[in-house]
Amino acid sequence: MVAAMDADIVENWIVVGGDFIGGQRPRIYKHRWIAAPYKNLNKDGTSFGTPLVSYYASMIQSRMSFLDPDDVATIIFETADKTGMYADSDEFGHGLLNPVGIEAYLVERGY
Repeated sequence: MVAAMDADIVENWIVVGGDFIGGQRPRIYKHRWIAAPYKNLNKDGTSFGTPLVSYYASMIQSRMSFLDPDDVATIIFETADKTGMYADSDEFGHGLLNPVGIEAYLVERGY
């Protein structure tokens, strides 16, 4: 993210957060933020959520190779679960990564 900002690339990155329970909030990066509270070996957080988001970004890109990185991020953001504590808002970013929503989006468009 910092490298993207240093290169003045403001739309081609996603900030991945673990969840809201641990006090993690997107704050000033809310316009590029999504929660992905993935657990592995009883651990969670951005180190575990980021590979999950990266997987879905690469899956979208592989099926729709004509998209640019911002389009891929937009699909991830638009298909996110925005219910309960993950409601899309000025405080909480775009919600919770939704793999089922991403798959449905791709299928609906024939990919």
